[in-house]
Amino acid sequence: MFDMDTVLMVSRARVACPNCGPRLEALDWLEPHTRVTNRLAENVARLCKVMPIKRVAEHYNLHWSTVKEIDKAALRCFMWVTQPSWGRY
Repeated sequence: MFDMDTVLMVSRARVACPNCGPRLEALDWLEPHTRVTNRLAENVARLCKVMPIKRVAEHYNLHWSTVKEIDKAALRCFMWVTQPSWGRY
């Protein structure tokens, strides 16, 4: 399993909300509108710190643009957390 591709097929329940309309079941390990689990995205972002995006994409057999978007999202999250607090003095 560690060196083999794994495909995860998940069926999510469609819920009829009287206020919002039809909605899909939320899963804590899968962001909305993504096809990559949170754990895989974390591993991809961690590897992007030490390897080029092209090599990370080849390693995980993902499209280059998918890896780029994961890396950009991780950088945005990092910048938001470490942003200096100007004007607090």
